[in-house]
Amino acid sequence: LGASTAGGTTSFDTVEGAYTINAGIVNIDRMQMDGPAATIVSNGNASLPRWFIDTQHLVTLKQAQKIQPFNVTIKGPLDNPTNT
Repeated sequence: LGASTAGGTTSFDTVEGAYTINAGIVNIDRMQMDGPAATIVSNGNASLPRWFIDTQHLVTLKQAQKIQPFNVTIKGPLDNPTNT
């Protein structure tokens, strides 16, 4: 898993999403990025007034079929969030 997700880049053919923005808060109701190597489905929010992000991402690696889809959480200050 580490080798599959470390460094590099992934291109996406499609980026689709549903977002609402109110009072400086971006709610990601659903976003899907799809490409030849991966699909990522995300939701969560980013608050500019609080300078905080809290998002969840379900990652499917299409070319690494032995790896089950996995979750990544990005949470914390916008300029230094953690990635778990």
